[in-house]
Amino acid sequence: AVFPRMIDDGDNGAIVIWFDSIDYPNSSNANVMRRPAGSSTWSDPVTLNQSGVFAATPDIALLPNGDIYAIWTEIDFSTFEIGSK
Repeated sequence: AVFPRMIDDGDNGAIVIWFDSIDYPNSSNANVMRRPAGSSTWSDPVTLNQSGVFAATPDIALLPNGDIYAIWTEIDFSTFEIGSK
């Protein structure tokens, strides 16, 4: 895991985002997991980016209304995009 970032989910749980460079430099993934309040178990990782791209610099934020936003950079070596969910 590279550049992990963790936030409180607003309900005393936690959300962590990171990029995984298993196939570096060919591709990497922006992943996210959640741990609900009162639990010691994390969810399975969810990949946010498109398959086959290099995803990097993930970040995550909790907005005042409770929405959670994740952003990351996607590079497919011909274009450069910013992804969000």
